[in-house]
Amino acid sequence: RRTAIASDDTRTYQPPLRLKVARALWELCRFVPVVATVAVAAGARRVWNVNTDNNTVTAIDADSGDKLLEVEVPADPRSVAVAGDGSVWVSSHDTPAVTVLSGESGEVLAQIPLATGSRPHSLVIDPDSERAYVALMGTGRIVRLDVQERALVDELEVGPWPRALALSQ
Repeated sequence: RRTAIASDDTRTYQPPLRLKVARALWELCRFVPVVATVAVAAGARRVWNVNTDNNTVTAIDADSGDKLLEVEVPADPRSVAVAGDGSVWVSSHDTPAVTVLSGESGEVLAQIPLATGSRPHSLVIDPDSERAYVALMGTGRIVRLDVQERALVDELEVGPWPRALALSQ
């Protein structure tokens, strides 16, 4: 039978508290995807915000800060963008589609279907070409959508778990 005896831990690395905290935060960020997505409709003076905790998007008056409306969207919304025509586009992680809302009333104008299990994440709209781009974490692709036709144009294989998209001028 074995018994535990006191050991010499003088050669064991004991990281300082700040490193322990930093490592804990790093690990937390790996498991809890944090997305704070906001889009601005400059002409309408509205700020749109994704509320992942209650499956809604909110429109806020840019001048007064008052909430104008809150619209329910499919489960786990992750990104919002405003198209040149004023429509509001929302990607929802748990729904294989992009939802298009009226920028005025919040009414659902269209649902653009995507591949099952695609898990749409980031969404950006190019105002010059009127194309929308969506990162699909589940399939490792980025899709291009036509804003006017509200339809899938093509897709590009980019590798596992694409999450963030950005456009520059």
